[in-house]
Amino acid sequence: MKNNLSKKPAFSFAEIAVVVFLFFAIGCMFLSKVFDISQKSEVIYRWRHTLSNAKYSYEVILLTEKKRLLDTLKLEREVRNKEILSMFKDTFNLDGIKSTTKKRSLKNYKYRFLNGLKVQKNTKYNIDYFDYSPNEQIIVGINWFNPGCIGTEDLCGVMLFDMNGIDPPNRFGLDVFGVNIYDNRLEPFGTGLSYGQNEKNCRRLETGVTCSKFYLMGGQFFK
Repeated sequence: MKNNLSKKPAFSFAEIAVVVFLFFAIGCMFLSKVFDISQKSEVIYRWRHTLSNAKYSYEVILLTEKKRLLDTLKLEREVRNKEILSMFKDTFNLDGIKSTTKKRSLKNYKYRFLNGLKVQKNTKYNIDYFDYSPNEQIIVGINWFNPGCIGTEDLCGVMLFDMNGIDPPNRFGLDVFGVNIYDNRLEPFGTGLSYGQNEKNCRRLETGVTCSKFYLMGGQFFK
């Protein structure tokens, strides 16, 4: 008599789909738990305030530290990013924002897109160097990948801001926002796109990158 116990039936596509859906649902519940709805208005307010201060800092750098900035652009990428971020921090005043974040090591800090996908290496949204803001309430990262952008209309790099520091969820559109850096200005991700285009990207299954502009346009948190 053959022993059929060794023959294990393969999972069907439908069964696999159910399992994937369950994991996705659990993940969504986890996000909701760690990022309570009551935090949303506070985060949007903090992002507006942070963006305003970042723009001011860049204006000060361009007016008073232009030569230092140009010299810094000649350095290797890692050193360049560290030095430019230091220049921002010199004028980056975020006093008055309520926060419970405590300064902790950034060694293991990771962030993802809103849909949970990893930010791939060698893309403009990938940043290796982060540091705390002067009041230690948020963390700031920079990737100035184009040292030849000054005097042109080309993109210089990007800056990311995590509104509650190292604490989760560390996702674009939830607590992570960012700006494009140009020769003479900073623009939040999504600038130049319509309300509808930004809204489409600011949904649970999308990257959430353009939430940085969408919330400034009066848009609501992701669906």
